[in-house]
Amino acid sequence: MSFRHVIVSFLISLIATTVSFAQTAPTVTLDWIGVDHSGPVFSVAISPDGNTVVSANASLTVEVRNLSNGTLLRTLDHENYVFSVAISPDGRSVVSSGLPGSIKIWNLSDGELLRTLPVASDRGHTSSVNSLVISPDGNTIVSSSSDRTIKVWNLSDGTLQRTLIDGTKVAASGVTISPDGSTIVAAKWDGLIKVWNLSEGTLMRTLPVAHDKGHGNHLQSVAISPDGGFVVSGGRDKTIK
Repeated sequence: MSFRHVIVSFLISLIATTVSFAQTAPTVTLDWIGVDHSGPVFSVAISPDGNTVVSANASLTVEVRNLSNGTLLRTLDHENYVFSVAISPDGRSVVSSGLPGSIKIWNLSDGELLRTLPVASDRGHTSSVNSLVISPDGNTIVSSSSDRTIKVWNLSDGTLQRTLIDGTKVAASGVTISPDGSTIVAAKWDGLIKVWNLSEGTLMRTLPVAHDKGHGNHLQSVAISPDGGFVVSGGRDKTIK
């Protein structure tokens, strides 16, 4: 068989494979554009039943929409910039956070404000709350702030359980909780990753810094694999580790 025949046969095979893939691959479509926030959208969350999407934005509100068609169901007035939002595992509560250190808990079904967590005058955050997460059992909120602290709250009554301080002078940009609910992992602005015991509030370890194969600077986000075996981080050094 000549070289030309080999090339022609290869192209025919490639076209056939592409057509087969196109026929079997799922179709991805843009169902709706849910839109129009009057400012940047900083965070989104989807309810456990998959019916609702909640968004945090710079228009001082939290928007609650139908996920299937984008219909605006209600608007929650946070009264300041909203940087992070989360939905409880049972789908009943929405938690929003932002400036000037505020954290609010809402009823997802009707938008009622259930409580506002303590602010600076009562052991709360003294600066913007950049990230928050709800524990898998739905009992605990963990928040990270530009005030360089991480705080652990009781979701049901809003009480502050503990404040985590690691002695550094940098804040955490992102925080998450392991699937088993035992561990807090925080991404720091200096490229460090801090690992805490949730129940005791003790610092367990610091993951590698820049000179030891870590990130070179500001971390943006952190996530934990479903089996709890891996931590994945992304930073301004344009890498994922």
